[in-house]
Order: sequence, then structure tokens, then C-alpha cells
Amino acid sequence: TIFCEVSALKKTGIKELLENIKLLAEVAELKANPNRSGTGLVVEAELKKGRGPVATILVKDGSVKIGDYIVAGSMKGRVKSLTNDKGERVEKITPGLPVEILGLEGVPGAGDRFDVVLDEKTAEQVVETRKQQILDAIVTKKITLEDMFSKVTQGDIKEFNIVLKTDVHGSLEAIQGMLNKLTSLEVKNKIIHAAVGAVNENDVLLAHTSKGIVIAFNVRPDTNAQAKAKQLGVDIRSYSIVYEMVDE
Repeated sequence: TIFCEVSALKKTGIKELLENIKLLAEVAELKANPNRSGTGLVVEAELKKGRGPVATILVKDGSVKIGDYIVAGSMKGRVKSLTNDKGERVEKITPGLPVEILGLEGVPGAGDRFDVVLDEKTAEQVVETRKQQILDAIVTKKITLEDMFSKVTQGDIKEFNIVLKTDVHGSLEAIQGMLNKLTSLEVKNKIIHAAVGAVNENDVLLAHTSKGIVIAFNVRPDTNAQAKAKQLGVDIRSYSIVYEMVDE
């Protein structure tokens, strides 16, 4: 395994590191085609005041440019702006580079795959396919927190399915850790979906099909989500204080 000693303090080793990365890329034939439609991964995403959903993506192959239709995870949109790692606005980004994008309708999850698609209709089809794949993986059931408690005490339920939505990724990771620690001998907490952003209709459908509930921390359900939750009898629990959530 090639390794290079580097020091930001002494400003040494960077040239050798770059040379070895280039050598390894040549030997392993790590290539990308900048002329195809872009694809890659979401590194980070959050909901920012005044800006809406913001995602940092890493382009693995192809290129992404302003005006492209894009699907990230189960979120679609049209690229409104691209900001590179130096904070500069750019028109286009090529393989191997990270960029912050605006234009998605919601916040995708870190690690989600993104793809540039032909048009808005194609984007909608890809989103529906991905949503259906999530729903198909789970058995159709429904329950409230109170129902869950009574069934646990009777020994009828071994897993407690949770859809978790928060305002920022920091809260998301912390609350996931807390919920996982609350697992007992009688029942195991299972977070089937965790993401940043308001509770939407898809979250409610997922909770409905998984016999689970929605936990919302510092975010609110949108109008469609509230209507769907009422229709399907899905329990949405909203919290702004983490200890109140843990107590419940």
C-alpha cells in the first residue's frame, strides 16, 4: 500500500501525495467520461433558511451543469446554482470534483446516489420507481405510539419502526444514537428511514406501510403529509426538546 507523509504545518508531502494519486489512478485505470450525463453521490445535505434544500454532491462520472434535471435519492429538481469547494459560482462541474447545488425539491440523504436525467418527466419516473422500491421492501401495517406500547407489553411486537425527520444532520445522527440506545429486551427500535427536512407525504406512507410512527424534531409536517396522516391513521410525534422525545 502506497503511503505518503504529509504535513500542513510544515507544508511538506503534498507534491508527493498528488504524484502517487496520479500514479495509482493510471495503474488502476480510474477513468471517467466528462461528456456523459452526471452521476455520483450526495456527501451532505441540509435545509438552509432563505436557500431551501442544499446538497453537496461528488461527481463520479459525467458532468453536471446549471439547468440540468437531477434526481438525488428520491428527491428531484433542476440545478439552479453550482458552488465549488472554493466558494465560487460555476456553470459546470466535471468528474472527481465536489460541488454544492441548489434546486432540489427536498433534502436527500447523505450517501444517496444522484443522476442527471433527460427531462422533468424522466425525473418524476425515476423518483416514483425509487419510492416504490422503498415501499415494496416493507409489509403493510399501521400503529400509534400508544398501540405500540400496549402490544409490546403483551409481547406481540418485537420491533418498533420509526421514520425520523430532523432540521439538521447533526441532530439526525445524535437522535439516531439515542433511539438505538433505548432498545430493550422486549422491543428493538428500528429506524427504517432518517433524513433532514420537513415531514412529507412519502414519510407518512413509509410509516404506514411499516407499522411505525413518524418522529419529527424541529420540523413540521407539510399540508399533504398532515392530510395523508389523518387519512391513514399514522401517528406523527413532533418535538423541539430531545429529552421530551426520549421520555415519551
